[in-house]
Amino acid sequence: MRPSACFRVVLWRSPRDPMKREAGVAERYGEALLTVAEKLGQVESISSHLKMLKAVLDAHPRLMAFLASPQIAAAEKRRLVRATLGQTLPATLV
Repeated sequence: MRPSACFRVVLWRSPRDPMKREAGVAERYGEALLTVAEKLGQVESISSHLKMLKAVLDAHPRLMAFLASPQIAAAEKRRLVRATLGQTLPATLV
């Protein structure tokens, strides 16, 4: 998988309607993240971490549902991600 595709694949995974509604959003966020990774010289590292994050989300659909829920505040989602994955993921992704 080429790095730019990897940057999009995690972001569009959602239990609602991933292929239609969120693909465009994932594309924009993925490209922005790729741009940041390129500027930091960390494309391969961040790509590797995104693959790991995708594996975690695939293995834990309830976590994905939690992160995708509009009823849960963004601050609460950030707190959970930092508490569970903050030591594993680079700051760019947390």
